[in-house]
Amino acid sequence: MNILNINLKHCFGIVKLTQKLDFAGENVVLIYAPNGLMKTSFAKTMQLYRQGKADKVKDVVADIEGIIEIKDEQDNVVLPASLYMFPIVKNLIPKHPRISHRFLQTAY
Repeated sequence: MNILNINLKHCFGIVKLTQKLDFAGENVVLIYAPNGLMKTSFAKTMQLYRQGKADKVKDVVADIEGIIEIKDEQDNVVLPASLYMFPIVKNLIPKHPRISHRFLQTAY
């Protein structure tokens, strides 16, 4: 598996996100953005998916059930056990006061 096609709707602070993550030659993708740009919502969504608790994902303001679709490059559904989500280890990357970090790693 080299590609993850991620489609999320109504996942905490994420109204809609369609993104292709390319793992070709690598097994880790770094998501790096200023505060307030969905990293925590993305991490929480992926963690619940990984734990088999996708039914717990929703838009908490509008109380709308979340939709999580994760497929590989052959359009096969990626099983939750195939993903690993973890927070960054403190002091591994120089800190910036307005930035936080999350990683998504394939289990392969």
